[in-house]
Amino acid sequence: MTTPTAVAPTPATTLTSRYVAATKTTSFGTDVVILDARNGTELIKLTNDELSFNPVWSPLMDSVAYFKLDHGLVDLWLIPLTGTAPNWTVGQPIALTISAGLDATLLASLNTRLKWRFGRSAILGHGLREWWRYAYPRIELIADGERLEATFVSVSNIPFYAGSFRLAPDARTDDGRFELVTFRGSGRAAMLGFALDVVRSAHVRRKDVEIRRVREVVLEAPAGALAQVDGDVCQERLPLTIGFSPERLLVLAPDPTPGEAVRKSP
Repeated sequence: MTTPTAVAPTPATTLTSRYVAATKTTSFGTDVVILDARNGTELIKLTNDELSFNPVWSPLMDSVAYFKLDHGLVDLWLIPLTGTAPNWTVGQPIALTISAGLDATLLASLNTRLKWRFGRSAILGHGLREWWRYAYPRIELIADGERLEATFVSVSNIPFYAGSFRLAPDARTDDGRFELVTFRGSGRAAMLGFALDVVRSAHVRRKDVEIRRVREVVLEAPAGALAQVDGDVCQERLPLTIGFSPERLLVLAPDPTPGEAVRKSP
């Protein structure tokens, strides 16, 4: 007996007109698939748990994020894809959570050996537990003299966060400015929505997200709260002042010309 199925493409979740991340519905549940947009042919079935739905492409089309219902809870997951379309190699699903304050909290409680061995997979998997327990306190900060509040704060001069996600899309390393990203939402549901929007680069259109260009940021409160720098817990706790050094740093990097040493100041 053939089980009837229905496939519903998710709007605005693909970066090209060729491949569509979609939810496949059967009488047993829902799974995530990739379709050929020209004829609706199923190319790859990414999940087989009958609990997954609402997939979206990452900005670089190297992964698909989706929701999964598990014991009454909805979690955000990510499946990495390697190789060339449509012959991708499907990686292992990764539990995905990003947030304000939460990322530093989970890094502080993460087993360092697991992080060294499994990298981002260990961080994101451990983050699921912290995401459920986290209280989402308000972070008080001062940006170029203006007082603000948020539940997530990112200060950077590069576009990417957690690998390939363009959290601060207009950030530059050569303009003498930071990109300050603040998220004012609160609670687990709001954080999941924000994380999903970051994955598909839609967070810049949210009313509870603001991105501004600044020269200095002071993270004031809550006093004693943790911060993380590029995936590692900062030794200093809040309050913290983030600014540019008046002196340039010397960087030692591999020389593209073998046998020659190049000394540059960025």
